[in-house]
Amino acid sequence: MRKFEIEEKIRPLVDALNETGVLTTFSSCEGHFSLYEQELQDRNYADVRFDLLESISESKLELFLTYLMTEFNNKHSFTPVQLTAFKYYIPTMGSDELKIDASYMIKIEPFDRFDSPEIKRSNVDVAILQATELVKDWQKK
Repeated sequence: MRKFEIEEKIRPLVDALNETGVLTTFSSCEGHFSLYEQELQDRNYADVRFDLLESISESKLELFLTYLMTEFNNKHSFTPVQLTAFKYYIPTMGSDELKIDASYMIKIEPFDRFDSPEIKRSNVDVAILQATELVKDWQKK
């Protein structure tokens, strides 16, 4: 199990996701929007990266992610952020051969890149809490 430091604003979502029994998180970022927080890597969104638990099928993960994105968009359609989820592939070197690993990400991104850093921070913070509540609701089903 990978360990990582969890930033305060994203912690509720990370904790809720880890309690689903579907996945295990290994990386997260609460988003960093001000000019002095920028680095070479884009940090203008919040995200949680995770792996599927071995005993869980990818179809169960897809049902969970479909629920999360659909409910978020239905309940919070005027929220000025986008919540997306996707699988991404990572090339790794094995014993002299290239292999492909896969991981997953939930991304919460401000819709308007021209909003001020303070507005982006506020909107993403609200969206993190809304997504957390949806994850908890899914657990009850």
